[in-house]
Amino acid sequence: MFNNKNKILVFLIMLLLVAGCSSKASKLYETNPGPSDLPSRYSNVGVHDPAVVKGEDRIFIIGSHLDAAHTYDYVNWQRYGSGVKNGNPVIPNVEEDMKEALEWAETSTFWAGDIIRMKDGKYYYYYSVCEGSQPLSAIGYAVADKVEGPYVNQGIIMKSGRAGKLLTYEPDRNIQYDPNIHPNAIDPTVFYDHEENLWMVYGSYSGGIFILQMDEKTKMPVPGQGYGTRLMGGKHTRIENPYIIYDENSEYYYLYTSYGGLGSGHGYQTRVARSKQVDGPYKDIMDQNIDDINQYVTKFFDDEAISPFGNKVMGDFEFVDSSGNKMGHAYISPGGASFIYDKDIDRTLMIFHTRFPRKGEAHEIRTHEIYMNEEGWPVVAPIRYSGKDGTKLNDNLDGVYQYILNTLEIIGDTKISSQIKIDGNQYVTEDGQSGKVEFKDGYLTLELSGTEYKGVALQQWDSKQKKMVKTITLQGDDNTSLWAIEE
Repeated sequence: MFNNKNKILVFLIMLLLVAGCSSKASKLYETNPGPSDLPSRYSNVGVHDPAVVKGEDRIFIIGSHLDAAHTYDYVNWQRYGSGVKNGNPVIPNVEEDMKEALEWAETSTFWAGDIIRMKDGKYYYYYSVCEGSQPLSAIGYAVADKVEGPYVNQGIIMKSGRAGKLLTYEPDRNIQYDPNIHPNAIDPTVFYDHEENLWMVYGSYSGGIFILQMDEKTKMPVPGQGYGTRLMGGKHTRIENPYIIYDENSEYYYLYTSYGGLGSGHGYQTRVARSKQVDGPYKDIMDQNIDDINQYVTKFFDDEAISPFGNKVMGDFEFVDSSGNKMGHAYISPGGASFIYDKDIDRTLMIFHTRFPRKGEAHEIRTHEIYMNEEGWPVVAPIRYSGKDGTKLNDNLDGVYQYILNTLEIIGDTKISSQIKIDGNQYVTEDGQSGKVEFKDGYLTLELSGTEYKGVALQQWDSKQKKMVKTITLQGDDNTSLWAIEE
């Protein structure tokens, strides 16, 4: 039986639950709450494959299943749409408006799409529908005057997966569909190159990652390209979620993709390659053309064949301190990333979904800063973006750190951190390796186990330790990467 104290406790809990389930949770912010200076807590949302775009006063993401959220500061996120169902403010009448695409794909599932503001000032949502177990898919687009929607469907631009025909925007092209060489029409990213030409990169598993030039006026592919040019993959290799971003300083295009299976325990991870030309060829730091991958593929989901290709920037990891205590920095299967350069804060940010150790398939979005090393390769900050600017360090790295090697396996094997001590320009690891740490013009170089790592050292806010700590992020010349966080 409950006593009075228990009754009061239950009442208070019920009040909290009611508050947490309030209808206000689905509404947009009415005012900017302002960024947290040094947050010890974050407002998180679970959005898979988040596509990011900046609106007039906020940053928005739309992900798989029409899940949508927004933020003012990349720290406090609020959901405003969820589910492929009527009443979702992104596409209020989605079941009727998207009937053709959903019927073609024999599904009610939206996959990873993209959102872009074009030169006419309107927002375009390039959606994809796919059941997931086969490449029976479609890409279309919808348009809105406001970034949050509502979006009005403009129709399908591409189909895939129906045996016997290659159906694109040119329906009279009767070409035998072969899922080994033709793409799965999902995961589009639409973007401008440095000359303001419009492109779409897309694809998942099946025939690989493809790129098409788009027509600015029609918002559709330029006629005569078919499925476009293959950039990488094929033969059902597990590569998906392509995203291309241009860097004005290095004058390279960077192609990010997700390798492996997206669920926990399947080795999902994020890789990158680069090219001077938007349509390739894209190469990794070892000067390997990533389109050579399929030369080595001998079976379905041949992760061994693809693992040597592409710079690995993030995979499964968990940081623990020297006493074995968890440091609060751990991801499982991080991927489905999109990228944004926010000129207002002068930061390039990677926004992605991730799962977590011992949490099953539960996932949330995370935001990390991107920096460039001295050779123009991207390196990812080890700790999530806090709303406080990261500061590059030029000297005095003395301290005890935990480090992670992001090695190339695609096996769902969580990397556990090890200790490294830095004293002056020397380091020593807990397994007895030692070497030099060199700073030059704000860039850091470290050699470990015969691999030369180059990148930057940062000062970041650690919400678990509740203090500013030193971190290190480096790209190795063998496609691996190295992270370190000060204890």
